[in-house]
Amino acid sequence: MEKKTTQNIMSMDLDEIRIMVKKHGINVCIIGIGRIGLPTAITFANSGLPTIGVDINQELVDMINSGNFPLKDEPGYEQLFEEVIKTKKLIATTKIEEAVHNSDVIVLSLPTPMIDKIPDYSALQSVAEKLGNLIKKGSVIVVESTIEPGFVENELIGIIEGSGKL
Repeated sequence: MEKKTTQNIMSMDLDEIRIMVKKHGINVCIIGIGRIGLPTAITFANSGLPTIGVDINQELVDMINSGNFPLKDEPGYEQLFEEVIKTKKLIATTKIEEAVHNSDVIVLSLPTPMIDKIPDYSALQSVAEKLGNLIKKGSVIVVESTIEPGFVENELIGIIEGSGKL
């Protein structure tokens, strides 16, 4: 991913954001590059935005960076994947610190499995604890994971803000 100065997107008006998108001046980080996150990362990268995917699975990260598309049953994405890898618009890493530090938009695409009919948000909670110490003021965080109404407002924001850095 190109190293650019990160933007304070929250202080921009809509026209300024549009200009930054057209100039490919917004860096995107997708945390969790599995079945949902990888196609999302490919889509952002295909639009021209420098995109970095983060995952704890080193084998998956290595596979992606070497140009091997891991989702063979995902129609239409393999060709896009090859292009964004070749042009280095998409790279993958296990280093959340570096990825988040260099990003303006952070998308959380983490698993939220059901255990005894109760959603398990531990992956989201764990990442949120790290984000509080890593994100910069004005970053945009998007939760792509399946969550129940109120989870972001009632829990996730508090975890992220818990570091006192925001």
